[in-house]
Amino acid sequence: MKKSVLILAIPLVLLGVWFFIKKLRGDVLIEFEPQYFLGLRSKTENELKQIALVQFNAMRNPGTDEKIIFSSLDGLNNADLVSVYNYFGKRGYWIAGDFPIALGGSANDLMGWYKEELSKTSRLKMYEIWKDTDLPTVFLLKDSVS
Repeated sequence: MKKSVLILAIPLVLLGVWFFIKKLRGDVLIEFEPQYFLGLRSKTENELKQIALVQFNAMRNPGTDEKIIFSSLDGLNNADLVSVYNYFGKRGYWIAGDFPIALGGSANDLMGWYKEELSKTSRLKMYEIWKDTDLPTVFLLKDSVS
């Protein structure tokens, strides 16, 4: 029994050491994302960063593209949504979209941008998408409709 465990364990340990050394040297082509491999997220970090950028670009100029906003969130689970929210961060906002904070724009997170840019109907639809994420500012979407 012990011999068969060792036969299985030794190659796994060696593979882990090899992967760690390759990662330190920068030779690894893929990033190890525990959340992705453990099934918490369905998308990679780069995909989720891209979705956060899509959200921003769809709202940053006058004429918010709600179709793109909703379609880019389609199929994301709660862990994905939280990551998109975190990657979006806080960005300067003023009346009609993107505006530097240093010049008077307010620092809004993604929910703040939704609150400012989406119609009442769209805010309710967005609230339904985000409500189970337990993010602290999701209430902005629902409260702004009342």
